[in-house]
Amino acid sequence: MKRFSLKLRKILLSNIIYYLLLLISILYIFIYNKLYIPQKIKIEETYNLKINNYNIDGNKLTLEFNNLRGIYYFEKEEDLDNFKKTYNLGDTIEVNGTLETLANNTIPNTFNYKDYLYHKKINYILKIDNFSKLKDNKNILLKIKNDILKRIENTKHNNYLYAFILGKSSYIDNESYNNYKINGVTHLFALSGLHVSLFSGIILLILNKLKLNEKLSFIITSMFLILFSFIASFTPSILRATIFFILSGLNKIYYTFIKPKNILFLTFSILIFKNPFYIFDTGFILSFTITYFILLLNESITIKDNIKSILIISLLSFLSSLPIIINLSYEINIIGFINNILFIPKTSLWYSFSLVINE
Repeated sequence: MKRFSLKLRKILLSNIIYYLLLLISILYIFIYNKLYIPQKIKIEETYNLKINNYNIDGNKLTLEFNNLRGIYYFEKEEDLDNFKKTYNLGDTIEVNGTLETLANNTIPNTFNYKDYLYHKKINYILKIDNFSKLKDNKNILLKIKNDILKRIENTKHNNYLYAFILGKSSYIDNESYNNYKINGVTHLFALSGLHVSLFSGIILLILNKLKLNEKLSFIITSMFLILFSFIASFTPSILRATIFFILSGLNKIYYTFIKPKNILFLTFSILIFKNPFYIFDTGFILSFTITYFILLLNESITIKDNIKSILIISLLSFLSSLPIIINLSYEINIIGFINNILFIPKTSLWYSFSLVINE
């Protein structure tokens, strides 16, 4: 057994296995993208569908089902309030509406809505005329998620809690969101490794004060992060940070001494094998790119001064993400990294404080 453990450790310490895994993952992306065939839906008058997710923007309701997105507009405020009180994730509803295929993008270099939904494996839009509930959700985990959603709904300034906890920036008014966009800090409202770092940091600090051992603290924190990923609908950037945290924790506890960048490659492969279309998610690309360059920096130098560390990491994050952002939005926010130096520490403190206040 000891001999096997030594051989396994030797394999895990080899860089080649991680580069090979990375190459296989990239090939898998190309093959899957070529061979993927969207599921077809039969056109009917009514559809019995289960709510996987929903979003409310003004009077517009967006419902997500398996490979279908439904759009409905509330005519009255009380109808919107009734939906929030009556309907939950996991409920099965009867929907009447018109099924439409997605149109191709007609203007070059603009947001391609069809491709965006296609890479989420959504191939149809259902223009909903009316809907009614058939069956309540029975899933225990979804009940927990629904309870959290209801609590956020009943909390003061819940628009920011929706953004920070669930990544639903549409709940923030347009004027405020545009101001954040101008200042280059909209990523604070996108679920990312920042949220995982905040949560894990707070939990580990509390567990450390309670004098729990390292292994038990790691297990409790990992379970919480998995639950948070579920509540956040398993967004790719959150999954990246959660899986990376778990693998890094195992690496530390069992003294396997795997390099952090190799753990990142392993995390990338796990997510790509789960869903190759993650590669088309902006948050996924930015999360891995920025994390990779930060890990390379940590391998090269050790920065003990906190202020200097924030400055260098903010600049590195800005520069490493610059080619991606230019390719996606065709614009550059020069002072974005400076604003991040000011906003990230302030936001982290506010967010931590608000979590304590709302308990």
